[in-house]
Amino acid sequence: MWKDPIVTEVRKRGEQLAEEAGGDIHKFFDMLRSAQNKYASRLTNVKTEAKPSPVLTSQKLSAEDLSLTG
Repeated sequence: MWKDPIVTEVRKRGEQLAEEAGGDIHKFFDMLRSAQNKYASRLTNVKTEAKPSPVLTSQKLSAEDLSLTG
């Protein structure tokens, strides 16, 4: 199976962060929040920046259109 190098890198970094947090989930997320605040200018806010496409919002979809099974 093909492995995506970006996914591999992200997972590896996640494991490193978990190790740095000593397996403490609260410390782990505190570390993530700290990094998020430190690099806030590099992040985007999907809620304020993303706008729905007028084409997609004006279309009426059937249950069949929404089926993931094809």
